Amino acid sequence: MAGALTRWGIAALGLMPVLATAAPGSWVAEVPALRVAVVGRAVYSEAVTPPPGAGVPHRVGWRYTSAGHRRLDAWLCQRQHCVPLQGERGRLAAPHGWRADTPLRFRFRLPPGETRAVQVNGLRINLEWR
Repeated sequence: MAGALTRWGIAALGLMPVLATAAPGSWVAEVPALRVAVVGRAVYSEAVTPPPGAGVPHRVGWRYTSAGHRRLDAWLCQRQHCVPLQGERGRLAAPHGWRADTPLRFRFRLPPGETRAVQVNGLRINLEWR
């Protein structure tokens, strides 16, 4: 009986690294402010990369503030896959195919009809993984 328990204990120890890398977690990154000035031209924020060992992305959150809360077209992007954002803050399920080891960045554009540049501050990304 003791030998069987020892074998199970050793087998369980062999699984520990797998369980450790699959542990849920989250990461938050602040992104420097930027200025969106030309109608129809996309402006990208600085890219930020989650820490090594992050698991499979589960949810992603964002926050930013546009001067005067003016309207902007906004996306959160990983490589060329961009998700439209509905407002200055929110959360959504991580898009299929997003990876925790790949940089994220915001993309903004002045919508048609806007004529003045907009300063975007307080940019923040929150990634949750499983």
